[in-house]
Amino acid sequence: MNELTQKALPCGHSITIAGSLKMGEFRRWVKAEKEGDLEAVYPYLAKVVTAWDWADLDPKAPESYDELLLSEYRQVVQAVSEYLMAEAASKN
Repeated sequence: MNELTQKALPCGHSITIAGSLKMGEFRRWVKAEKEGDLEAVYPYLAKVVTAWDWADLDPKAPESYDELLLSEYRQVVQAVSEYLMAEAASKN
């Protein structure tokens, strides 16, 4: 499931996701979220979010995630999490 997947978000924006994370990357992401270190999550999101429609923000640049509203950020995280779970399930 490494093809491009486009997700429409409830906030009205859309993102394109592709690729995957290694287990160590995913583990560090989950740990960072659990500890509230959201900035540590940004590089993992930037690795799999290949495009979005926020003007003047690059989804491949981790610092762009700081410019999203909290609700937008949570929607991006949820969409990427769902994508990764589906990607992992498709390989079983």
